[in-house]
Amino acid sequence: KEEKLVSQPSTAVDQYLDNFALEVIPWFADLASLGDPIRCIVGDELFNCCLNTPGECRFSVSVDENEPLFQLLLRVKRNLADIAIYDSSALLCRLSAHLPIADPLIDLYLQLLYDQSFKRKFMRAFIRYYPSLAPFMKTISKSNDKRTMDDFINRITAQLWNIHGQVMESIKSSCNLLGTLMDTLLWTLVQAVPDNSITIDCDNRSIAKDHYWSFITDTITLLSYNPAASFVMKERRDLVQKWLSMISITMDMNPNTRQTVHVEHEKDTWRNAFSLELTFSRSFAPFFSSFGDNIDNMKQGQRGELLSFVRDRIRMITDRLADIFQFNRMET
Repeated sequence: KEEKLVSQPSTAVDQYLDNFALEVIPWFADLASLGDPIRCIVGDELFNCCLNTPGECRFSVSVDENEPLFQLLLRVKRNLADIAIYDSSALLCRLSAHLPIADPLIDLYLQLLYDQSFKRKFMRAFIRYYPSLAPFMKTISKSNDKRTMDDFINRITAQLWNIHGQVMESIKSSCNLLGTLMDTLLWTLVQAVPDNSITIDCDNRSIAKDHYWSFITDTITLLSYNPAASFVMKERRDLVQKWLSMISITMDMNPNTRQTVHVEHEKDTWRNAFSLELTFSRSFAPFFSSFGDNIDNMKQGQRGELLSFVRDRIRMITDRLADIFQFNRMET
């Protein structure tokens, strides 16, 4: 009885929040559509009361190329508590999970993002809150809510990432845009790696429910911008190493050993593995094409720099492969 009494107010609050938001948010969007200076006023007020909260996510993963993959996974798991809890005070972010559809909130954001000043401020705030979306995804149980959240994230980031100059500035600056996205994705994937293993368990809920989808899509979108991928490949060895580590733990995810007499009686785990592999495979072309782009650019320079770059990046890949093979031999 006590549990029932406690749960009723929460449900009522959520319903009230939905109804209130569905009325107020379109009204704000209509106001913003009138253009400046009204758009600036709406954007500033909403930003100050709903997004500009103190503090930031402390979760960050450093990757040591000499650290075995198994040790990296253990270290990330030990420090999962460092990731910020989804900030309920960020009202505009929280509404995306409560609204039955994302369209009203998206319409409001798209109107506000016409203002370049608001867009820059919002992008910095969004990057700060981005890692907290990973633990929040774990709290979503309904498929429709998950799709609504994915829709909210990706329609917003589609607008943020298309300003290439601002994206490059955020990648190179202390905002560490691409590093933040990779950390969020790595945190999500590591949750699905069992203890004493270096590969993902595709029965894990974070994989079966595609919790990773928005994060890997955002990462691939940034890597698909050639200057960003080339910069990372040449100047950010730490991000290259981090990306290779994530690719490593997705290898041999599902050996698909036959357990029954017919495939129709088998578990559906292979579908989860196929979905993750298919999503990840979209990153291979932009990521490794940047390797060739850097080689072409270096051909005009000193031969020693070119050979050193090629040898170093190839060794990073082969070292990860050797790490996987060594761990598998230890298991057998």
